[in-house]
Amino acid sequence: MTEPLLTPHEKFPNYLLAEEDTALLKRPELRAVRLQLELIKPDLILEEAGIVSTLVVFGGTQILEREVAEKRLISMREIAANDPANAMKQRDVGRAERVLA
Repeated sequence: MTEPLLTPHEKFPNYLLAEEDTALLKRPELRAVRLQLELIKPDLILEEAGIVSTLVVFGGTQILEREVAEKRLISMREIAANDPANAMKQRDVGRAERVLA
């Protein structure tokens, strides 16, 4: 059985161009470069599409039927009452109140 012919790049990965060397690009030392690429990519796509400005909205909301929201609030209040020192459970009560509102 003969060995398959390997290209110089397959035999010697050091000859790969940096842009084609995924092992190199995944190194921890190149995290900043990867981050920069992630920021540049959408800018290039928007520029190519002729988009000169955008609006970004952060946040979200939950819209529930009133009956469901009321039940959730009651449940969250009961859970929080059983563990009043737990800040996360107290926060959940506040969130349930806002969803109901």
